[in-house]
Amino acid sequence: MQILTEYKNRLIKLNTHRLKKVGNGYEGNVYKYKDIAIKLYRKKPKKTVLSYNEVIGLKYIDTQRILLPISAVHSSNLFSKQSFSGYSTNLVQDVKDIKFIINIDSNHLYNEINILENDIRNLSNNKVKINDLWNIKNFVFNGNLYFVDPGSYYFKKDSSNSDIFDENMEELSMALYQHLFCLDSNLEYIGAELMNMNIEHSNVNLKSILPLIGKIYEDDYHKHFLKSNKKFYLEYLKYILDKYETISNYKLNVFKEYITDSNNDAIYVKNLKKIIK
Repeated sequence: MQILTEYKNRLIKLNTHRLKKVGNGYEGNVYKYKDIAIKLYRKKPKKTVLSYNEVIGLKYIDTQRILLPISAVHSSNLFSKQSFSGYSTNLVQDVKDIKFIINIDSNHLYNEINILENDIRNLSNNKVKINDLWNIKNFVFNGNLYFVDPGSYYFKKDSSNSDIFDENMEELSMALYQHLFCLDSNLEYIGAELMNMNIEHSNVNLKSILPLIGKIYEDDYHKHFLKSNKKFYLEYLKYILDKYETISNYKLNVFKEYITDSNNDAIYVKNLKKIIK
């Protein structure tokens, strides 16, 4: 398929058969060209996609970590709404496994969160409502924290900037809490926690204790932030980064605290102690 797009301020023609396919989903296929990703929509996308006007509107908003379209992509030699077929965006290079985030220096993570908050502010000031940050497929780590695939974003022109900002910050807060703290994808780390405590875990089904260990961190959150508003997850994360050098240090410290506390009679703690004896 022949496509037309912009690259470094000039129009280029590309053949998708000569590009490396790096992804596919409900919206369409994703191809790599040098340092950009090109998303081409399906003829009948299975979820909401950005319109031509939305792509043009988003491309002029300045962000650093929440990646937005940089050009519309067309399926003919003319730039028009009728030939609009998708968009291109910057490609995150040198992607790393998300599990390594827990050992990143807290000062660096704190700075990344500040950059993301500034991105949220710029998007909100331009009436953009973000979505789908919770989706692990849209979270990319290469030493820095990125969110990709703005296909579910939309302009909310009838709302105030402050209201949009609050909604967007809640979305960011919950997503960061999930991606940085939730353990579902990190069974290796649970094993490491038990080893560091000199607890024999070779006969323990790590997957079976995930809910119990997750409950420890959830309980610790509620100790510090009793309010249920999701935006407080970000304040909690900042609290952790202020107090500990890395997220892994925090997790191990809290885990030890709960398991070794003889006065903690919570049922889930008792059950966990029985499992890892």
